[in-house]
Amino acid sequence: RKIRPYTGDDSYLFYKAAIRDGEYARDLSIAYHITGNKDYAAKATDIIAAWCDPANGAGAYFDPEIRYANTGMVVARSSFVFMYAYDLLMADSLIPEAVGENFRNWLRTLLPHIREGARRWEENDYFGQQYYQNHIAADALGQLAMGVMLGDENLVKYALCSEENPRDVLDVIKGCILMKGETPNIGEPVDIPVEDGEIIDRYRHFILGGHYKDYKTKPNRALQYCGLTTTLMVCMAEIMRHNGVDLYSYEA
Repeated sequence: RKIRPYTGDDSYLFYKAAIRDGEYARDLSIAYHITGNKDYAAKATDIIAAWCDPANGAGAYFDPEIRYANTGMVVARSSFVFMYAYDLLMADSLIPEAVGENFRNWLRTLLPHIREGARRWEENDYFGQQYYQNHIAADALGQLAMGVMLGDENLVKYALCSEENPRDVLDVIKGCILMKGETPNIGEPVDIPVEDGEIIDRYRHFILGGHYKDYKTKPNRALQYCGLTTTLMVCMAEIMRHNGVDLYSYEA
């Protein structure tokens, strides 16, 4: 199949195409590590090279009027699978330097979209006072992963634990994992006390709506979103486990 990176201005269409190809690259990279067959690694490298080719301009610009509230989250999640694949291949130094340079520059191109997405949520009172959820977790993970991938110590510190960052990784862990006596999401349809360890999306809010251009939250997706938010936090913990910080044992 010919690799066709999405180069338009709709961040959701970018997400769909990037997730598709990024997951191919990740799975091929895993297949290489399992089998030792470098054909898998070569194809994964081809996919990465196509998406980060500066001639394509994939992810250079997104129209804020199309996905104003979602762009940061979808860019973070879709770029993460590429970073996963890249890291697996670089474990055996299989990425040519020219491709590696393009990839690192591509991450620098995508990073401002994540930072802008985080700013939009803060500026808009988290779109209906949704102070912690998967968007916030995705933005934090994206910045952390890019900081580690780029060897940018300042970005890692900002993403992990910075007073300048209103939603750093430690904040996300504290806010997304509920403890007894805490206040759950404002949009929950029923009043049920919080138990230790529940995830903020435990009852996917479905009375919250109209917080951005008449958008309405979708009901009955609590397990889906709890799983997503938890997975994003596990990725943060796993990244930092390899970099000397034990988030698995962290207690807010």
